[in-house]
This record gives sequence, C-alpha cells and structure tokens, in this order.
Amino acid sequence: MIRAGLQEIFRRKPGRYESIDGIRALAVIWVIFFHTLFEWGNFVSSEAYEAIVHSPWNWLWTKGYLAINPFFIISGFLIGDLLLSEYEKRGGIDLRAFYTRRIFRLAPAYYLVLAGFVAYWFYDPTLYSLRTIWANVLYVNNWLPHRNQPAIWTWSLAVEEQFYILCPLFILLLRKKGLPAGKVILALMFLSIAWNYRTAVMKGPFKVLYHPVDDLDGYFRFFDYTYAKTTTRVSALLMGVGCAFLKRDGRWMDRLSSPVGTFALTFAFLAISFVSFNPAYLPPGGSVSPPLVTALFNPLSAFSFACLVMLLQTKRGFGAAADRFLGADVWYPVAQVSYGLYLLHCPVVDAFYKLFPPGPEIGFARLTLNACAILLATFVAANGLNLFVETPMRKLGYRLARRKAENGLRESHVA
Repeated sequence: MIRAGLQEIFRRKPGRYESIDGIRALAVIWVIFFHTLFEWGNFVSSEAYEAIVHSPWNWLWTKGYLAINPFFIISGFLIGDLLLSEYEKRGGIDLRAFYTRRIFRLAPAYYLVLAGFVAYWFYDPTLYSLRTIWANVLYVNNWLPHRNQPAIWTWSLAVEEQFYILCPLFILLLRKKGLPAGKVILALMFLSIAWNYRTAVMKGPFKVLYHPVDDLDGYFRFFDYTYAKTTTRVSALLMGVGCAFLKRDGRWMDRLSSPVGTFALTFAFLAISFVSFNPAYLPPGGSVSPPLVTALFNPLSAFSFACLVMLLQTKRGFGAAADRFLGADVWYPVAQVSYGLYLLHCPVVDAFYKLFPPGPEIGFARLTLNACAILLATFVAANGLNLFVETPMRKLGYRLARRKAENGLRESHVA
C-alpha cells in the first residue's frame, strides 16, 4: 500500500495538465514561504517587520499572499473543464456523483486536521476559542469576523468548497438555458468588482497593513472586508471557469494562438505581474489604499494568472517555454500533495517557531533556511496524510460515485 501510494505521488500519470501541476506546486511553496515570514512578525516590532518586508531580498516572500489567486484560477479552470467535458459526453452533469467525489476527496483530511486543532485546544485553551468551530465544519468560516475564526488559514478552503457547490449548478444553467457563457461570466465578474468597490467606499478607508503587529483592528477590518470573503474572490474563480469555456471555443483559441493573441496574453501576464510583484510597489505600512485599488488589486493579479493558463493552452511562444518549465517532473510530487501541504503548513510553522524561537532580527538567508526546513517537514507530513487518508478516501469516493451512477442508470431503465 505504502509503496504503491508513493509511486502515485512521484510518478506522473498520463493525461494530466502537467503545467498546471507546476503552477500548483509553486503556489503552495510560495504560500509556505510567505507564512514563514508572516509568523516571524508575531515576535518583533512593527518597525522591524516593515524593514524586512521592504528589504529588496525579501520582496518575493512578502508578496506571497498573491499565491492564493493561482489556486482559485486553477480550481475554476479544472473543475469547469471537468464539468464541461461531462456535459458534452452525457448531455448533463451527475450532481450526486460530483458532490460525492468532492466530499471524499477533501473532507476527510480537512476534518482530521480540524480534529487535531480541537485536540490541541484541550492542551492549551488560552490560544484560541472553539465557539465558532461549527463554521469550519460547515465550510462557512470565511464569513465570520477574523477575530472569531479558529484555524484562520482555512478560509480559502471554505471559499473553494462554496465554489464546488455552486459551479456545477452554474454550468448547468448556462448550458440548459443556452446563455452566452462569456457575457454572463464577464457580467458577474464586473458585478463582483463593483460590489468590492462599494465595500471599499462604504467600509473604508483601508490601510495598507502587512501584519497585525502594525494595527490589529485595522488589519482585522482589511481581512474581513477586502480579503477573505467569497465576494472578494469569486472573480478569480469565474476567470478560471471562463478559461475552461475559452479552451473549447475553436475561434477564440485560434485568435489566442495567433502571434497577436500570444503577444497580448504574454504582455498582459508580464505587465500585470510586474506591477503586482514589483518590490517598488510596497507603500509604507499604515498608508491609505484608494477604494479603486482595493477593489481591483486581487482581480488584476488573478487576471494575470488566467492569461498564463490560456498561454499554456496555446503552447506558442512564451506559453511553450512556460509549459516546459511548469511541466517539469520536479514539480509533480509537490503538486500531488499540495492540498495536504496547505492544510498542514500553518501548524508546522507554528510548531517550528515554538521549537526555534526567532530573534528580533532575521535576514534573507535565515528566513529562507527556516522556510525550506518548514517546507520539508510539511512535505513529509503531507505525504503521510495523502497515503493514509486522502488516497484511500478519494478512491472510496470514486467507487461510491460510480455505484450511485450505475444505480441511477438501472432505475431509469426500470422506469
């Protein structure tokens, strides 16, 4: 069992989006490096943390919060592609089978980590409250105020689970009613951005804050209104679904694969990435973010990754080079356990700093060594989670989904 499970992790199966594995792997590594830096901020003054944030050596780690956007783009693209393929083959979507597969793929590992989180509370009840753990169980914790969220890093998993519930219904609606998918998706994206702009105007102004150590109340307001709500992230998920529709549109793929199309996608990806990741674009902590910047920053960053996903589908020019790099075998094992890496990395970061308390100063080399050690420890733990929980439960979910589909087919024949 263990040997076969390890082979699944380290040997790539045919028929996968190989370059998507690369994006997933790099995104989760980026998140882990970011949280290694972020957790260090709990041990130092706001001045010391801002100094390390603005150091030219650490700008990439500082921008790690943007690594959430690739996850949402990938989820939208892969789930959208899966559901559209099923609709094209069957003329419909088996909702029971889809939800069964998703539940058994994600919930067992998630609830096991939550159980560990609850168990640790009995060891030290002063660390956090469990009064709202019900929200984590129901995958709605991202709608609670930051102060009331246990296992705070799971907010993005709540967003994804809500998306998994709604996405098949959304695609069924588009296909059954013959609605223009592109126009509907664009309209919903702009509606989301408009709602976020309204929030920024009504609830703002919001300060540029890199850590709660800067301003605890201000950071909580920023997180609650502009960062973790489904409404602030739905545009990225919709972009991913839009990419899945575009991939099936021959005329659009011809345009995007042309020299002009690949140049436009490459320019958009590189230009937006330059603005998003440029270390010069790091305003001082405490400065006010204009409402339009607050509303557009995440969607624009997500759009750059959507352009990258479409470039990878063209396999032309920059897209071909990116496809070779991101499709390299080295990324595959990390991508295979990326869910476990994300689930477990925050507890590992916390445990690491308890074992090795950081000093008031930290440099690039020490920060990178810490992050690499945390990544390695989390990778080992995630492999165990994958072998003994994720893989067995995922296979069980597929068997149950297949059985339900077969039973439903028999019932339809009887009727």
